[in-house]
Amino acid sequence: RDELVEITPDAVRVRKRMAAEHQRRAGSLGSVGDGVYGVNRAGQITFINPAARNILGYGDEDHLIGRSAHKLFHHTHEDRTVNPPEDCLLQQAYGVGNELRAWSTVFWHKSGMPIPVECTVYPMQIKGQLEGSVVAFRDITERRILERELLLQANHDPLTKLYNRSCFEKQLESEFSRL
Repeated sequence: RDELVEITPDAVRVRKRMAAEHQRRAGSLGSVGDGVYGVNRAGQITFINPAARNILGYGDEDHLIGRSAHKLFHHTHEDRTVNPPEDCLLQQAYGVGNELRAWSTVFWHKSGMPIPVECTVYPMQIKGQLEGSVVAFRDITERRILERELLLQANHDPLTKLYNRSCFEKQLESEFSRL
């Protein structure tokens, strides 16, 4: 038997406020320049912002909600060895609610290319219950390139590209200490 439910003006106002708040939060999440996605405790994606989709090579047409973040983004280490879910630090953090800060790892682009990232995992609690995690990350490819260049400059002569005196002395000290 169908019952008619009376919709009061107060109920309409509450629904409108909730819809407006939802749009405001979605707009904020869409405006963030870093990649952000949420997962439940099993590691299934519950939301993902446009920046994350862009960094990882996924478009709006790619249905990511409900799919495993591990299988999509962090299934393999940078050296291309498999990162099994039971050993994956991110997957473990999703399940137990650990917080990770400024952790450098690699995510995998849809094309199969590795993307060095720095990510932070925040446990997501709703009414005191762990519901999953929110992951914020940024592509650190340029930073890695600069770090390598600085290391090269610190240890090599700028003209000849051979090891410089400082590097030679470090190697010499190392060899003497082994004797």
